[in-house]
Amino acid sequence: MYVKIEKMMCHEAEFVDCVFSGLLRDVTFSATPWDNERLGRTRNEYRGNDLTGARLEGVSFRGGIDLDLQRLPVGDEYLLVRDAAQVLEKTRAEVASWPEDELKMDANPPRSVLESDCNSGQKDILWGSER
Repeated sequence: MYVKIEKMMCHEAEFVDCVFSGLLRDVTFSATPWDNERLGRTRNEYRGNDLTGARLEGVSFRGGIDLDLQRLPVGDEYLLVRDAAQVLEKTRAEVASWPEDELKMDANPPRSVLESDCNSGQKDILWGSER
């Protein structure tokens, strides 16, 4: 069975020992619930999930999801960035030194999305294939 999940925001969901396959496009998984009081919790649990059979496009992990507790897809189209906030800080200085303004503009939108993920408490970031 081929599954296609698009434009899903998981701010009030928990995933434990789930298997994802098919295409996940523009999906946000968040360990931080939008409505703590209604849910009765301050954290959404994410552990033991298997994403190795899924193709991730525009998928974000936010709020401090421990990626080491998940089975992530591997391949040339994926990049796992450890300590992403530190890496992004270094890239900020590097991009600023580029002489080509057009290249700087191209680098800023992806970096701002990643910085948003880090600001939400996400330590490591999985950068996946784009459409």
